This record gives sequence, C-alpha cells and structure tokens, in this order.
Amino acid sequence: MRIDRLTTKTREALIAAQQSAAQLRHPELYPEHFLAALLAPADGVAAAILTKAGSDPRAVAAEAPRTRCARELARLDLEAGA
Repeated sequence: MRIDRLTTKTREALIAAQQSAAQLRHPELYPEHFLAALLAPADGVAAAILTKAGSDPRAVAAEAPRTRCARELARLDLEAGA
C-alpha cells in the first residue's frame, strides 16, 4: 500500500488505528482499530456517511466490540496479560 496516495484524513485515521493497536499491545492492525479511528470524530466523514445511509454511527461503534475480530483482540489481551 502506498501511504502517500491516501487522503490526509485517511492517513490520520490509519495512524490513529496503528497507535490504538500499539497502545493495546496488539500485534496486528484489525478492522476494528480502523473503524474506531474513523468513527472517533463525531463530525467526521464516516459518521456523516453512516447517518446519510440511515445508520446511527454510535450504534455501529457500539457493535464493533461484538465482532469476531474484536473477540480475537480480547483473546490477545488475555494472552498478553493486559
């Protein structure tokens, strides 16, 4: 992936997702890291798109921890002693 070809906002979200994964001591970047980074600004583009599509961004953000990847992240936390 060529990071220099991403938009500024996408790069910022990717960096935030990487920082989140690192802070949680997760060895990989998962979709939930990126989703959380995209939904973090309530006035951001992702929230606006979800709202326009008829979804509630807060509900989407709340559902993310229940996904298969999120369960895997929780397992990694337990293994790492977090």
